[in-house]
Amino acid sequence: RFGRGWVMAKVTIRIEKNRFAEIAAKMRPEMQEVKRESAERVKAEAQARVPVLSGDLRDSIEVDEDGQDFAVVAGEFYAGFLEFGTRHAPAHPFMKPARDAVYPEFEAGIERIVR
Repeated sequence: RFGRGWVMAKVTIRIEKNRFAEIAAKMRPEMQEVKRESAERVKAEAQARVPVLSGDLRDSIEVDEDGQDFAVVAGEFYAGFLEFGTRHAPAHPFMKPARDAVYPEFEAGIERIVR
């Protein structure tokens, strides 16, 4: 409060032209590559961590690409039983630990692009 009244200022910023779309378009291929490489690393980690009897489960782990998204999946029906356990068998997680191991590298890759 200055003197007898309040002093107020109104500031308006108008962006006439921005390059956000252009910058995002340039970053998109780099982001895709980081996501692809991270998914492949998760796959390798999961294959190294999964319990092996016949090797079928390990060999069924693959990377699925759907447009801009990647998923690491195990194709054997019993993968979830091993990952999460059942009431008769304890869990032997391999996917989540694989993801957790790769996540810091993924995050660093994204940060390199954004900066």
